[in-house]
Amino acid sequence: MKYVLMIVFFSLGNLLSAQDEEEKEVKSPEDIKKAILKDINQELSALNIKANEEEIIKFLKSIVPTDANKKRISALVKQLGADEFKLRKAADKELASLLILASEAVTAGVSSSDPEISDRCRRLLERYSSVNKEAVFQNILEFYNLEKLQKELPLLVQNLSYFYSDYLRRELTKTFVLISKAEDIEMIKPLLKSENENERLVSLEILATGLKEGELKLLEPFLNSKHDKEKLVLAKIFLQRDKRSSLKTLIGLLKSPVLDSRYEALNILSSLAGKSFGYDSELKGKELTQAIERWEKWLGDEGATVKLDYKFSSKVNLHGNLLYSNGHKGMLIEIDKKGKQVFSYNSGVRQQMNGFAKSSAGNYYICLQNTNKVIEVNPKGKIIWEVVVQMPTSVQILPSGNLLVCSGKGNEIIEITRAKKVIWRQKAIRPWWAERLANGNTLFLESNNRVVEKTKKGKDVWQYAVRTCLGAQRLKNGNTIIADFQGNRVIEVDKKGKIHWTHNVQRPYSVTETNGEVVVGTSSNILVIDKKKNTVIKTIGGVSYGRGRK
Repeated sequence: MKYVLMIVFFSLGNLLSAQDEEEKEVKSPEDIKKAILKDINQELSALNIKANEEEIIKFLKSIVPTDANKKRISALVKQLGADEFKLRKAADKELASLLILASEAVTAGVSSSDPEISDRCRRLLERYSSVNKEAVFQNILEFYNLEKLQKELPLLVQNLSYFYSDYLRRELTKTFVLISKAEDIEMIKPLLKSENENERLVSLEILATGLKEGELKLLEPFLNSKHDKEKLVLAKIFLQRDKRSSLKTLIGLLKSPVLDSRYEALNILSSLAGKSFGYDSELKGKELTQAIERWEKWLGDEGATVKLDYKFSSKVNLHGNLLYSNGHKGMLIEIDKKGKQVFSYNSGVRQQMNGFAKSSAGNYYICLQNTNKVIEVNPKGKIIWEVVVQMPTSVQILPSGNLLVCSGKGNEIIEITRAKKVIWRQKAIRPWWAERLANGNTLFLESNNRVVEKTKKGKDVWQYAVRTCLGAQRLKNGNTIIADFQGNRVIEVDKKGKIHWTHNVQRPYSVTETNGEVVVGTSSNILVIDKKKNTVIKTIGGVSYGRGRK
């Protein structure tokens, strides 16, 4: 019962935040449920799916990539050219609901010599181009949670060739663990041998999360899997369950030929050890061997006692140091509490640096806005990785090691892997800054005049408008701190738009807060403000629209 209440209240929060702030109408739980179901129905309607148990289960069964389903789709494509209009219409309607599986066959149908088949396939594809597959499955998961569906639960896992994102896999795991029974978990075990990689990954997540302590031995062989993703999925969950066997696996992954695997393993290990032992994901030969030996020594010395409290957080503690860019002058600088410079990177040219972040491994990501690159440099200032992004204006390191980057000229926010593959994007008008929130939503600045929070499906759930805003941050208390550029102030606002704190600053360009200290960039200075006393405790000059963070 408590989970039902949690879901209802979470959904209620999302629903109400999108309504007019002045609306005070109190809705009953049944009204709220109807509103949620209506929203889910609207999203699923693009594929002719209705939000009820029978239709959703029928849909999930129809898109499992079996030979029988594929033959059915081939027959339906041919039926689009039937003499009877009734048959053509029926095939069109059924294919619309099967397009997630049928898109390849329908694409081939566009080239058919039968003009009726070709035309109908073309129109089906046009319709399909507007369908967000991730949103479809997210809605199905929400429906399962809301209705507590037990029937045919493993069907969710059998459709995992469509679960491309880590986010959806985690959501599916939570759904399954929340509402499954022991016999459902038993049905998942055979999927560990599936040829479909995503089926294996999600099955591992479900079992590693849901099995009892004594049953986890079943999964330990996967720590030695030949597939890096399986090792990583299991190692992370084993850490959460206080299983130290995952540490050796993670150190082994530092030698993986797959760049993303090396980087994610290092991200996890560095968070546990508090250092990287001179390892970076580009090392080779003798340097790599020596770095691995240092990690293996750490495992021998501290592996039995180190706290396994890796929080999968993208927040990097600068331990009181101040990291800032001097804006147009093209430098990133880190100073310690005494003001001593401990790191600097000079791009060598006049270069706007709006975005930067420090990784748990001690490396720095820097947005080079003028040259359309995001680079990673090690503590010695050597570039060890780079990716092309049109006018990058901000970068956030996500818990997975992926990057969330604003592309000002590309009018979008993208999530990009270490292998430089874009796996998620959100269209936005001149986005200047963005951060992924713990709830999976993204908070960003758009058109320089509003701060907006959107869901993974792209729906607005909160916004705050200002005349010009170039910096913001979501705080732990749920409020948002905003640099109101033309208002000459920094403000903290809550979900209802009420201002809780104000500090007058001439043309604030950026703002971040850490442990009660607010770092503000202006046209000429970096200011550090004691929020409690509302006074400036440090000023750094020689800055031309720079940004800073502690």
